[in-house]
Amino acid sequence: MPSSFFIDNAARERLLGHIKETIHVFDYPTSAVFSAVVRLSIVSYMRGIGLPDEDIEARAVTVFRQLSEFASKDSEHAWFENWCKKLVTTVKEKKVAVK
Repeated sequence: MPSSFFIDNAARERLLGHIKETIHVFDYPTSAVFSAVVRLSIVSYMRGIGLPDEDIEARAVTVFRQLSEFASKDSEHAWFENWCKKLVTTVKEKKVAVK
């Protein structure tokens, strides 16, 4: 069940660390780069612990929400929260441009 898939705080810390390190490799990361790095990091983590590909996208959304909530409670992870806000703004702007 994707909605009942949870990762522990240690895994959240590791994922956030991996995402941050990867984002810092880029000279000028964009919201699209952030989104791709986060998605690939989460999916790679889930495959690494042996989860089947079935429903992996739904599970990835669940993990993303857990990371966002976790990051919002710790100022050390404010960078993640800021990138999430940029991503939301970018998505909203694209939706408005399409209309």
